Amino acid sequence: MEETSKAKLAYSFIISPLLMFFEPYSALVKAIGLLVAMDVGTGILASKKEGKELTSKSLWKKLPKVGLFLIALAAAKTSSPLLAEFGIEAHQAGKWFCALYGLYESFSILENLGRLGLPIAKQFSDLLKSKLPEDIKKLSEETNDKSN
Repeated sequence: MEETSKAKLAYSFIISPLLMFFEPYSALVKAIGLLVAMDVGTGILASKKEGKELTSKSLWKKLPKVGLFLIALAAAKTSSPLLAEFGIEAHQAGKWFCALYGLYESFSILENLGRLGLPIAKQFSDLLKSKLPEDIKKLSEETNDKSN
């Protein structure tokens, strides 16, 4: 068996159970995976345009965030029967969590597109940020300062 085929088989043995575990959210997890890929891609393009050096360390910074997202989603799925006892629809917490994380990734993509020079992206991002509460704005600015 070819080496790449073995690697693909190993990845499928790892990824398939994960997708099965997150089954009520599988479409949402796939959408978030696509958003993460778009965020990384637009971030790389924006960094190249700005003349910033790309390192493997900077590219892997996204991995812990995605890992934490999957852990939190597993917790939301596990807590679904408990939350149902309080009248919250089954898997609603996980759906909301996916929606919020998707929004976070969308903001990041929008910021990257603004860095790339797409004229409407920066104005749209600034408009959305202006609607956020002050404590969220401060947290967002602190996060951006640390990542740059």
